[in-house]
Amino acid sequence: MKTTDEYRQKLVAELIDQSAKIDVLVVKARQVVEDMKLGYNQELEELRTRQREITKKL
Repeated sequence: MKTTDEYRQKLVAELIDQSAKIDVLVVKARQVVEDMKLGYNQELEELRTRQREITKKL
């Protein structure tokens, strides 16, 4: 049977592993948000450009 210290060490190792996985997912989530912002900003600029072109024709 494992001792309490061995069991505790196993749990600590699992916590460290889970923390690392969470950190990776947080970074990925932030990157997705940044990519979405860039996409929306580009789309907004295209729409504003089109709006200015239409306004000039009036």
